[in-house]
Amino acid sequence: MSRPRALSHRLATIVPGESAVITLGLGLTAISLWNFWMEVNTLSSFLGPFFAGIANVGLSLVLVGVGVWLARSPLPDHRRWTIAGWCLLGALVAVSAEAFTVAVRVFEGRTVTEPQFSVIVMSNLGGIFGALVGNYAETAREEGARATQSKDAMAFTNGLLRHDVLNGLQIMRGHAELLEEHDDDRVAESGVALVGQVASLEALINEVRAVSDVLLDEAESEPMDLVPLIDDAVSNAQDSFPAATFETDLPETLVADGTLALKPVFTNLLNNAIQHTGSDVTVRIAGHDADDTVRVVVEDDGPGVPPEERERIFERGVTTDGGDGGLGLHIVATILERSDGSIRVTEGDLDGARFEVTLPAANGEPTNEKTGPFG
Repeated sequence: MSRPRALSHRLATIVPGESAVITLGLGLTAISLWNFWMEVNTLSSFLGPFFAGIANVGLSLVLVGVGVWLARSPLPDHRRWTIAGWCLLGALVAVSAEAFTVAVRVFEGRTVTEPQFSVIVMSNLGGIFGALVGNYAETAREEGARATQSKDAMAFTNGLLRHDVLNGLQIMRGHAELLEEHDDDRVAESGVALVGQVASLEALINEVRAVSDVLLDEAESEPMDLVPLIDDAVSNAQDSFPAATFETDLPETLVADGTLALKPVFTNLLNNAIQHTGSDVTVRIAGHDADDTVRVVVEDDGPGVPPEERERIFERGVTTDGGDGGLGLHIVATILERSDGSIRVTEGDLDGARFEVTLPAANGEPTNEKTGPFG
């Protein structure tokens, strides 16, 4: 625990923070009334002291209101004292600065008339400003702590779920491999199918982990050949939508700086083309190097994306036909943004949508090594 927070906890056991703020406000109110009484008896004009008194008393009562708000807030005692501490510090700094200016003028031999008015005003304003800063600081600290807890909880849950699911899949794989060796052909075929499904689920879990690492800023990018990722995405899409036509124009290698999390980008773009066009869609995928970047273009012969929707299509919940609730392209844009890449949509040569993915190029040999199920 930091020293300021430890002090807040200790003070909270002695006196409530709101009491300190209310005491400050009431004290400044009393001083304001005293100053008003003195000015009325000293000056010939009543109007000036009246407005000065209204200003001083009003600001002092605002401080009292801050204390009342603290007393009624659901904040724990130590957090109330943190805000109260900022309030007291703000008042002290403000009155010290004003007192310093008065002292300088006195040292210079100049006449200083009625300095108490400005000192009271600065004390009130410093206390109010300090309370606002303290409240903002505590809110920011709480949100930061909550974000850290959420991140840790997400990472722990993902790790636990991945571990338990993969353990279950290993058991399923063992039984499925026994079925592969069965004398009955139908049973053996079922075993082969089950082994294939287990392998697919293991690959999916590794992809989900890669996406999770990217979203949690825990991913370490490396040279990644996009061609095998795109080929896998095309193969899976072709198996799922046999009526669709896929045309690829890819180099032998297309090495970008990224992670396995990039595979769902291409899977979602292919699914998006079919979802918004129909099962008989033609989809063309091309890739090439350009300076320090690599680009992958996915276009289709569907209706395309209206120009007025192109700036919003990657936002969560935005969709042109109510397909998947606008989640797929939002996932794509988020993964690319966290991977230092980008995506934009225009009209393609096939008169449909044209999605252009840009990623930083990478030097070195790509490994594309998939982490083992228990890695």
